[in-house]
Amino acid sequence: MITRSEALAAVMDAEEYQLDRQATALKRAGDWAGAIAALRRRKALLGEGWADDKLAKYLQQAGQFEEALQEIEWLVANSHAWAQGMFGHQPATVRQRQRAGFVSRVLEAGVLICKRAKRSAEQAAYQARADQYRRIVNQIEPLAAAASSQRLQALRQRPIA
Repeated sequence: MITRSEALAAVMDAEEYQLDRQATALKRAGDWAGAIAALRRRKALLGEGWADDKLAKYLQQAGQFEEALQEIEWLVANSHAWAQGMFGHQPATVRQRQRAGFVSRVLEAGVLICKRAKRSAEQAAYQARADQYRRIVNQIEPLAAAASSQRLQALRQRPIA
């Protein structure tokens, strides 16, 4: 039997997916305002779970450069909540590694947005930040792998109830 919360989650997933498809179709049709509106509705549905740089890229392509960078910065600022929501059950080093990787990818989207807008100073700044987070990922990776391995070993040693 499906619980009410499971049914609600399925409806939200379906609506979220449909909004994403709608945004893509509107973009292909040249309706940037409609595409951006659909993505904003999708973002509102997902709340802190929003982890997509598509809205930022669409904003830039629609000529809204400052708004695009604001979206990138929102994703960076929200990265802790995203990592906690997605990986809260994992060891701290795993959450830190996932967050740093996420931020690095988001900042790389910022690099692309700046490159498309021919804003070389901002592009270089975003690249430097992305590189910094990539170094953090590389430093944390061995610790995160060890923590995951230890957690897995502990789970394997638990008696089955």
